[in-house]
Amino acid sequence: MKFQRENLPEGIDKIEFERAVKAQITKDFQLDDSEQKQSIEVWINMMLINNPDRLRAAFYRLDLGEVRVVEALGLDSIEESAIKLAELSIQRAEMKVITRLTLSS
Repeated sequence: MKFQRENLPEGIDKIEFERAVKAQITKDFQLDDSEQKQSIEVWINMMLINNPDRLRAAFYRLDLGEVRVVEALGLDSIEESAIKLAELSIQRAEMKVITRLTLSS
């Protein structure tokens, strides 16, 4: 997972931030222990092929905008779509974590 390393609000520890983002992804995507060991790109790629309804529900829980999802799905290959959707998912999880950590301080 590639995290946002710059522009973290003051007082937010990078390690705590990374853990919180991973936990947010795990929660919103409802990943089990074995799924947590896979990269998010691989997991999304598998879900695009095998269980798109579960993936759609994960994007809903993550509050990833439908327009952005549709645009990513329109890329040339499933692999490209999976990479873009993973990037968008991580960005959204980061935003949720930053908001939560900022409001709790």
